[in-house]
Amino acid sequence: MKPELTIHIGRPKVGSTALQGFLNQNRQALAKQGVCYPKTGLYHGASHHFSLVFLPGLPDYPVVKDLRPDDLYQALADEVAASGLSRAVISSENFWLVKPAKLKPLLSERFDVKIVAYLRRQDEVMVSSFVQEIRGGMLSLDTAMDNYLADKGRLKLLDYDAMLVDWEKAFGLDNVNVRLYEAMADGIERDFLDVLGLNSKRDFRFAEARRNASPALDLLRMLETLRGYPVGEVAHRQLSGILTEVSEQLGSEGGLDPKGLISAGQRRQVMEQFSDSNRRLFERHDCGGQRFPELAAGTDTGEQQSVPEIPQPDRELRALLGIIAYQQRQIQVLANRVTHLERRGGTPSVPAPRAPAPQQGFFSRLLGRLRRR
Repeated sequence: MKPELTIHIGRPKVGSTALQGFLNQNRQALAKQGVCYPKTGLYHGASHHFSLVFLPGLPDYPVVKDLRPDDLYQALADEVAASGLSRAVISSENFWLVKPAKLKPLLSERFDVKIVAYLRRQDEVMVSSFVQEIRGGMLSLDTAMDNYLADKGRLKLLDYDAMLVDWEKAFGLDNVNVRLYEAMADGIERDFLDVLGLNSKRDFRFAEARRNASPALDLLRMLETLRGYPVGEVAHRQLSGILTEVSEQLGSEGGLDPKGLISAGQRRQVMEQFSDSNRRLFERHDCGGQRFPELAAGTDTGEQQSVPEIPQPDRELRALLGIIAYQQRQIQVLANRVTHLERRGGTPSVPAPRAPAPQQGFFSRLLGRLRRR
């Protein structure tokens, strides 16, 4: 009997990174309940190799350019067999870009395949993607949203009906499970465990819920300015992550809310484009009786959503205090981790710290503090 393979195909900007981090962190807990999360094909904690081998146009393709798809998928089958488990799961939002017909011959002889797709209302995806591209330096905050919303390539990937029909043809309608982002009251991690039929109250570790995955507008502007400094791509990525978390601490109040980038009329325009596609999708997939939330009343106007005006000095102060709060939080996380390791393994074999030099830097002082705990 072939093992069952559940493939989470995304789509992008619908909690994929959070889910992959959860699966990677809970590999042993999954195995206890009979599910293998393979190490084969992992890239940044996700099963990206399995999708990247078919996507030479993506920036990360060079990491798999020497891999043969058949060898890669055979290695997957071998690891699942060696685990002794009858079920496995892989996750990559890049599967959303792959033609499923290319996967079928590699999978059908090796696995019974199940597909899981998470969908989000299209206008919200467009805002999230717009912000992501600003963070990555591909767009400016001054980029016209009208032009962004008219891009045919982006719109094609938001035609959920057309995208999923191909997966249904390859693996069968009954093997495609469509889930709605807006219906996940307890987060994508617990929802995915429900899909797998696993008990979420046993052994699993859950990260703190994130309120808002997009940086506030003021912090996006700060990122744009800082990208002009030649500190390197890694530093820019780290800074983007920090400012995103700072934004989450600040919340989405007034002028800080990135959702203000799109007008009410633009939202309705996006959703009208996909009304027929979404109707066909929901005719085939029940989604637990759920549908995308209706647009708020008054979204038939072309005016930008109104937000309370916050004086610029107050906004800058709020951002600065948020960065300081973030630093303090990270220090506490590190301190708690050291304390946890000390309790598990006794007194750590770390030499006693020397007296700090008069001009000792922040990270040296932090290391000394952690060693003294």
